[in-house]
Amino acid sequence: MALMCGVVRVVSLTVCCVQQVDLTRRDGFDRGLKLFHNLLLNKTFLLLFIRTLESHRDFSMRERVNVASLISVALQNRMEYHTE
Repeated sequence: MALMCGVVRVVSLTVCCVQQVDLTRRDGFDRGLKLFHNLLLNKTFLLLFIRTLESHRDFSMRERVNVASLISVALQNRMEYHTE
């Protein structure tokens, strides 16, 4: 549960706080986002990530919709992922 909440918070904070990160930490932040995006492009990771999130009972419908929206935006150039 704690890991799932942490992941959801990281994804949410990523969207909300991009502009609040000071310039000295921005490079590391950008690198982390690129690495996470590369993970999302890996179909095996993506399916495991989604299944792991959905396996938690405390993962509410609102959280599912939020994560699905963020993943959809991240993968908008890979529409074939949406249909598999």
